Amino acid sequence: MKKFLTLLLISGLWFNLMGQEVKLNTNLVVESDGTLRMDGNATAFTDLVVPVTAVRLGSGNSPQFVSMKNNGSGSRGVYTFTFENQSSSSNEQEVFFSIQLPHNWKEGTTIYPHVHWSPQTATTGVVVWGFEYSWVEYNASTPIAFPNTVLETVSSAAIGVGDVDKHFITPFSAITPTADQDKISGIIMCRFWRKSADAADTYGGGGTGNAALLSFDVHYEMDGIGSHTEYVK
Repeated sequence: MKKFLTLLLISGLWFNLMGQEVKLNTNLVVESDGTLRMDGNATAFTDLVVPVTAVRLGSGNSPQFVSMKNNGSGSRGVYTFTFENQSSSSNEQEVFFSIQLPHNWKEGTTIYPHVHWSPQTATTGVVVWGFEYSWVEYNASTPIAFPNTVLETVSSAAIGVGDVDKHFITPFSAITPTADQDKISGIIMCRFWRKSADAADTYGGGGTGNAALLSFDVHYEMDGIGSHTEYVK
């Protein structure tokens, strides 16, 4: 790391003197204004996290905010939203949130939404999660309307009796942005729910099968530390 920082410093002096773009190697570039840019295979993946406490509940069909774990001797413990097994689609529990594409996102690249969750009932089966969204970029000159939503459901891995409190990740399909979605500061309006009335959701069978939401996040590819200007990459 020290060698890397030294190299950046030397490079910084160079482009300040010469006013030219400097390539540290084939894919790592310091632009003439000092911006660090990652090209090709130099890009990296990171998380865009929606914390559990950042979600909002609707007018009904809300998951229960309950204690997930405690120390076993009277502590208050830690809490999260738990999605119950509902047999009717009209009762399926849901939360709502929004996501903003950050300034270090490599514009136009695919994003990868997924849910972190934990079984809370000692039973077997599969959980079906649902994700609904509408995504549009920010365009200062020609504002763009949000399109109709896209809905997707996905089944988890099979859960066993001994999997209570274990940490699982269930990925949704990768999303490749359209021409109206491929710029920084785009907003994704989201609904997330457990589609427990689906025949494929067998966790708990006809009885209790609770699933705790740990986090929802999106893996995305970044190609720098930010954008050149406030709204334009």
